[in-house]
Parts: sequence; C-alpha cells; structure tokens
Amino acid sequence: MNKALNEGRGVRGLAASRVMRAIGSAALVTTMAAAASAQIAPAGAATVRQDVRSATRVLAHRTSPHVTCTDTWNGGPGLWSASGDWSAGTPQNGNDAVVCITAPGSDVEAAGQDLGVGELVLGASTGSPSTLSIISDDGSGTALSVTSNSVIEPTGILDVASASDPSTPISDFSTGGSGATVTNDGTIETSGFGADLYVANLTNASSGTLSFDADETQINDVAQTVVNDGSLTVHTGAGLQLGGLALTQSSGSIDNLGTIVESVGSFDMAGGAESHNAIDFTGEVQFTDASGPGTFLLEGLNSIDGTIPAGQTVTLVSTTGIGTGTSFGAPHVVNRGKLVLDVEVVGPTNGISGSPLLNYGTFDIEAVGAGATFTAAVTNEVGGLLDATGPGIAVNNDLTNDGRMTLGAGTVITDSGYPIVEGHVATLGLTIGAHDSSVTGSSGSTTFSLAGTLAISTTKALPKGTTVRPISSPSLVVSGRFTSLSFPNAAYAVGYGPTSVSLTAGTPFTAKGKAFKATKGRRATFTVATVAGIPAKTTLSSSINWGDRSAASTGKLTIKGTTAKVTGVHKFLKVGTFTVTVTIKDTNGTIRVVTESVKVG
Repeated sequence: MNKALNEGRGVRGLAASRVMRAIGSAALVTTMAAAASAQIAPAGAATVRQDVRSATRVLAHRTSPHVTCTDTWNGGPGLWSASGDWSAGTPQNGNDAVVCITAPGSDVEAAGQDLGVGELVLGASTGSPSTLSIISDDGSGTALSVTSNSVIEPTGILDVASASDPSTPISDFSTGGSGATVTNDGTIETSGFGADLYVANLTNASSGTLSFDADETQINDVAQTVVNDGSLTVHTGAGLQLGGLALTQSSGSIDNLGTIVESVGSFDMAGGAESHNAIDFTGEVQFTDASGPGTFLLEGLNSIDGTIPAGQTVTLVSTTGIGTGTSFGAPHVVNRGKLVLDVEVVGPTNGISGSPLLNYGTFDIEAVGAGATFTAAVTNEVGGLLDATGPGIAVNNDLTNDGRMTLGAGTVITDSGYPIVEGHVATLGLTIGAHDSSVTGSSGSTTFSLAGTLAISTTKALPKGTTVRPISSPSLVVSGRFTSLSFPNAAYAVGYGPTSVSLTAGTPFTAKGKAFKATKGRRATFTVATVAGIPAKTTLSSSINWGDRSAASTGKLTIKGTTAKVTGVHKFLKVGTFTVTVTIKDTNGTIRVVTESVKVG
C-alpha cells in the first residue's frame, strides 16, 4: 500500500499516542453493556473503530495480579525507560523479572528498545484501562519478549504499533522461543505498517479482543498455537498473515473486513463464527471444519477434515499459476453447507482426492477454464445437490447419486471404469439442445445403474424425430430404468440400450385451465382443465390441488382422439375465491401445470 494510506492508519508518532493515552486516563466510565456493544458492532457499522481505552470493564473476574511482582509501574503516563516510574527504581529486565502494569490509568510507552522480561501482567479486573505501547518510530524498531506465562487482564491494552513507512522497522511482541503462554482477557491491537506477534501459545479468552489495523500483522511461527474464544477483527484495508502455526477458532468470532491469509499450518474451525471476507488458505494448510457460519477460500494443495456445516461456504479455486488439489481426510468429509470447486485454469491438480465426500448440501462445480477431477469417491446424499457446469468432470472413483445431480449445457461426466449409481429417490438432470450434457465412459467397463428421475431441460427445441444419446459409450454397461421422467418443455420417447439411453423428440401436448363456479358445502363434479395435441399411444395422468388447503385429489381424464378434459369431485367448505392448480403428465415425462381461479358462493 502507498505511504499516504499507511499514514492514515499507522502510528502517528509518540505525540499522537500520548493523546490517546490521555483519553484513557480521563474520567469517562461506561457500563459493561456499553463495552460489549462496542465490541459487537452491527454489519453496517463494521468499519467503525473501537476505542476501548475510554471504557471501564466491570467483570466477574479473578483478582489481578496473581503473582509476586518484582517491578510495578507506579501509575500514570510515562516511558518504560523512566527509572522513577517503577517500584524497583529502575526498569527490570531478564527472565526473573515479573513486571506488573496494573494501576488504573497507567500508560507506558516502549520505543526504540529491545526488551525482555520473565512474566508480564497488564491491567486489572476492573477500573480504568492500563496500556502498554510497543512503538517503532521512523528510526528504530521495538521488541518486547516474555519468557514466562503472562496475562493481559480485562482492563489491559497491549498496543503493538509501528510507523506507517514500510521502509522502517516494525514492532514485535513475542515469547522469545520460550514456549510461554500469553492469555488475553483484555485487548491486543496493532497499527501502522507492520507488527509481529510471535507468541508460542496465544489464547484470546472469551472477554478478549484482538484488533488488527496494521497493514500486515504477522503471527508466523512453526511452533505457535493460537486459540480464539473471544473477538478477532481485521479491519478494512488491514491484513493478517498466518504461517506455520496451529489456529483453533474455538467459540469466539472472526470479523474479516480486510484479508486473512494462512500458508502452511492448521486451522480448526471448531466453533463460533467467521464473517465478511473469506479466509484464504494458500497451500499446505490442514483445515478441520466442524461448526459455524463463514467463508473459506482454498488455493493450492490443502486438506480438509470434518464437516462443512450449514451456512458455511468453502471454495476450492485454481487461478493462473495455482492449481487446486484438495485432499479429504479419513474416514470422510461431510458437506452440509456449500462446497465450490472453482476451476478457472488448466492444470494437473484441479480436483479432489483422498477419502470419500458425503454431500448433503450443495456441491457446486464451476469448471470454467478446464475440467475437474474426482479421485475421491463422491456420494450425493438424499437432499444434496451436485450442480456441475463447464467442460466436465473426470471421475476416477465411485460416484453415487441419491440426491439431485444436474449437468449444465456441454458438461460431460467421463468415467474411467468406476461404478455410477442412481438411487431410487435421486434426480439426474441433463441439458440437451444447442450444447448437450452427457455421461460417458472413457476406458474399462463403467457400470451405470439407472433409477429415480431423469429430468431434461433444453437450450434449443429439437425437431420432431431427432434422437440424442446423453448417456452413451461403448465403455458403459447400462442397467435398470428411470422410474420417473420430467420433461417440462418438450416430449421425448426414452429408449434403453446396453450401452446408452436415447431421447427422441416428439410433439408435446398443451393444457389450459377451465373456469367454474361452486357452492359452499355442495359436492359436485367440475371440469378443471382441457388438453389438446395428445400424441398417439400416450397415457395421461393428472392431480388437482383445490387451493382450499384440502388434500390434493386425482383427476379423471376423458380422452377423445387428441383432446381430453380433466374432471374432479370436490366440496368447498368456505366462501371465497380459490386458485385451483392442475398438474398433467404423460408417459414420456412431459408435465403441464395450469391454474384457474374459482369463486365459491
């Protein structure tokens, strides 16, 4: 980002920092409810910054500090290096130092220093905020490391702030390779060009706030673990870089108004929620899913375990120079939300592999630039939708459809010798016309077991007598028949062969609703629709929904040549105007639905 933008969000120097600290020292006190509302802003106000320095947190919380302090800040504003502001007379350093900044209204600034202490206690359970700022200016960086387990209490604010100029050093807060744990019950915030949080074990507790406003905040250590039970916000224009660490989203919230990118490591979506922008995994990330709404973008080679819950979207994307090869963990991955396979470029790794995928939600295959590959077995469960568009899908494992599987215009499923099974309650949707979709076999002996409903949509009307074979290949072994047909806009004769299913275009019939009058409480026979253009040797069936919340009834069809009328017997129990809906089907699967209003007096 350019320097002007950085200066708009970065550290504005020590003088500006002093102004903010003075706000925190003022006698402005709010209730806990006001503090909570400042942390959980509505979506429309998501870009408004929280100024928690002016709030007093009143929490049922443990007394602080819980340790024997070897050096305590005397209170008020001042520099870390100021000897007279510490109880020990001079600021202590080293692994034995237990440094406590707990007095209400404390405002300590560390600038241009490389500091190390044992344990840090920042803030208290109640009272005015206690702030520690780690500030890098235009000339020098600042770092603070703690080597023993440390805590930021509810009133504590740790401000890691660097200058806005990207050519200057950045600020750093770490555990110095010690493996210590930092528990945040207060606020950790970043600003400026960049900030590093290299804390071996960082726990953001339920009352804790992580507020990242720096252009780039890095939490980037192979041995690092982060657990979020509180609020984590990346503000608009800011970025959070995760690398090599294990992050568990336990029960809190992640509000990503900027960018969150993780490469290498693990991300466990165990609970809580993620909102706004997608979290981007750029490769070699183990994503374990279980709960909560959110959006996640997987690029490169990643892996998924667990369940994608309802209300969540996970997109596997390949872009220029980056294929997508996502491996599913054992025993299987379950999708109850929305899983998108977005193939935008040609590449060798554009698909899914590993353990089976069980799809109860929506599996959307958008193979725009190239085909997708299923090396993992896929079962589209009852209620699930597998919707594929683009050039096609190469199937290198079992494919079972018990839900609804639809192929867009020109989309081809090519199987290389694995069984394809249609369940009895399944729907296979194919598109024919200008660009036919199809199921075919490329090698070996692919068995295709037919059942359920065949639903055909058209992109272009076919002349009568035209035959297409949307299921066809010398490598296919076709068995069974579809038990139901759905051809809403045309009529087709269906033919079954040992290696194909063919459709021959015919002439569809037409239907029209017929108005009638009825009397309340009087059972009568009504003519509700008329039919014309019935093909020879066609059997029709009909059902009537009377529009009065009564059970639907079967209509009676009286056929004369190529025309027919539909009648039904009914008794209306209320006066009013009702919409009668008549559904008419023929044996070729053509469906006509007509409606007519009836006035009951």
